[in-house]
Amino acid sequence: AREPTSVKGLQGTCIKNADVNAKMSLFVTCEGTVMVSGSHITASGGFSMKDTVQSSNPVGVDGLAGHHVVMGSVGAAHMVVLTQEGRVFTWGMNNDGQLGHGNEAPFSATPMEVTSLVNKNIRMVAAGGNHTGAL
Repeated sequence: AREPTSVKGLQGTCIKNADVNAKMSLFVTCEGTVMVSGSHITASGGFSMKDTVQSSNPVGVDGLAGHHVVMGSVGAAHMVVLTQEGRVFTWGMNNDGQLGHGNEAPFSATPMEVTSLVNKNIRMVAAGGNHTGAL
């Protein structure tokens, strides 16, 4: 049996929210920053269509700098986060419209705000296989 181990790069970091799937991980720190790792994750925390791109150690998401994130979730190949102000950002694959941007773009390399949710008093977000929810 395998034993649990610490995530390299997160030792000593206060984590208040985390989510994983088979290929990607997302961590929200107590300071409100987001760190991600896994397949398709670039050095800046963005998303790449290339299977060969991956980050085994968590990296910060440059596209969320200046935002205080309170929670995040990972779908099959996309991510969603919620900020302290109730703003929702998504990035990754968009083959079924799971990013919520109302466009046909196949993916978003960096986090983009879901503008249809602005001023909607969002308190929780979740990502599933190829879908995203906000309450």
